[in-house]
Amino acid sequence: LKKRGWQGDTKCSFCGREEDVEHLFIHCSVAKMLWMVMKCSFNIHDVPEKTNDIFGKWLIKFEKNDKNLMIVGISAMLWTMWKLRNRLVFDNHRVTDPCVPVNLIIKNLHEWCVLQKNQEKIKST
Repeated sequence: LKKRGWQGDTKCSFCGREEDVEHLFIHCSVAKMLWMVMKCSFNIHDVPEKTNDIFGKWLIKFEKNDKNLMIVGISAMLWTMWKLRNRLVFDNHRVTDPCVPVNLIIKNLHEWCVLQKNQEKIKST
């Protein structure tokens, strides 16, 4: 947002450190917690160190079927972080329960499953 002329606070709404894309999606304590949830839930050996790695060198480690699932899962996680951040910045709505972002990720995935092709739905059931 700073690049787009944002005049508001440039500190991370979650932790108070200087915010940029790298911080918000990788280094912030909220991001780290969600990456650890993903790591434990899907038996991932490591998490990306940079935002450029998410859909780049980190993602190519996965096999094709796993890669497709990871793209959707990571997209839901990043979208949830962005939405929670904006709710805090613009609506002053702070989430204190760590289950809330996890449940929002699951809700997003559930809502997005209707966008899958029928053939992909059959494979994932």
